[in-house]
Amino acid sequence: MARRAAYTKVKRTNFSNPAHVEGMGDKTFRGFQCLNKDCTRFLFIETETIDPDFEYTCDSCGFIHKAGESTKLYDYELEDKRDGSTIETNSFEILHDDYVRESKEFKYCIVCGTLKPFELFGKHSSHQTGRQGECRVCKQVYNGITPASLLRGSISGNSSVSGSTEKLKMVSETSKASCFGIGFISITA
Repeated sequence: MARRAAYTKVKRTNFSNPAHVEGMGDKTFRGFQCLNKDCTRFLFIETETIDPDFEYTCDSCGFIHKAGESTKLYDYELEDKRDGSTIETNSFEILHDDYVRESKEFKYCIVCGTLKPFELFGKHSSHQTGRQGECRVCKQVYNGITPASLLRGSISGNSSVSGSTEKLKMVSETSKASCFGIGFISITA
């Protein structure tokens, strides 16, 4: 189905993206906490730059996350409870490759400029990432601008959506048109 022609346009003023967000709308990042137990820093690595032979140094504590290496979390002894004998002793270690591979994906919102989990962006097949450029919160606020302009157009008779005797209805947040977030409105032109 062909998309209808736009009949409104939002003109932004006093808006600027932070420099670190410029050009990041279609880039994703992998985010993970430093494996040093005494460090709370999160590292974010651009997904397309992750090399199979990676080496990432935490800028807070200097801990190195390197492909093929592991971090020992503790030593263990596996005991047979029936006779108290030791079956195995070893170290519990996390392979850095697995840790980085299983990390969550993040992306920048091109409106609020924050780095958010990938799933907080709506789907959009024409984007390289397959997701919207703006997060769901920003998209919801943006979509809230549209109904007012749509209503003004139908009241003045300028809208191609509404004839002179048609009713324009927008349903509550709990229904299919929840992005409007303005409750139930019924207008007879």
